[in-house]
Amino acid sequence: MMRTGNRIKLAVVAVLAAAGVSWALTAGANPELAEAESSPAPTNLPGIPAPGAPDHVWRAWAEEDTLDLRAYDWEQDSAQRGCTIEAIDFVEEVAADYNLAMGAPDDLVTLRVDRIENCTTSEPEIVPFDMPPGPGPICNSQTHGPGTICISKSGGKVHASWAYRGSGAVSGYLRIYQAPTTSACGTNTTWHTGPNTAWNSGDTHSISKTQTQNGGYTAVIWKYNGIGSYTNWGRTCAVL
Repeated sequence: MMRTGNRIKLAVVAVLAAAGVSWALTAGANPELAEAESSPAPTNLPGIPAPGAPDHVWRAWAEEDTLDLRAYDWEQDSAQRGCTIEAIDFVEEVAADYNLAMGAPDDLVTLRVDRIENCTTSEPEIVPFDMPPGPGPICNSQTHGPGTICISKSGGKVHASWAYRGSGAVSGYLRIYQAPTTSACGTNTTWHTGPNTAWNSGDTHSISKTQTQNGGYTAVIWKYNGIGSYTNWGRTCAVL
């Protein structure tokens, strides 16, 4: 039976410097190191307010976006990838990187959707060393863990997921970056950071946010080692 949650979590996600990291990199509390290459500010998609628009315009958009995300057919979205939803949470958050990327007020509250899925079919499993075209899923089955990380878009949303195939349990978080389409899965600018999560063997956890710009996106799984320490366990990317 699918478990549905409706948690309200006003979590301010710190704006961190984007990072160029190897496929496996041990890091401290701020796991990214600044990349020399920087990407230009993206243009918001139609329907998204312009950067710097008045607060009331942004808040009206966020309210409509929340209604859209709650009404979206998430079961069908998962089914398209051969998955069923075991649990879903709709989480209100202040995502500072997400707000910054689209030029919204710092304190704008938006909705994130978290899913735990049971997937019976495998996604195409590749190790992308360039920026392949979406909508995906574009997956890398060669992450540490071992596991498979995927990124995709559907229904106007960007999705990142990681499936854990190891033994026991691990914890960490998913982070989505914006990067030039010419980069090899770059991690130039943090777009959104998911919550700290525990994976049991066989679990697939995903995070979803409304897409606000077209361009290159990279998903990274950061594995928690202990207080203040994370390891980059792998990445994938696509032009979305």
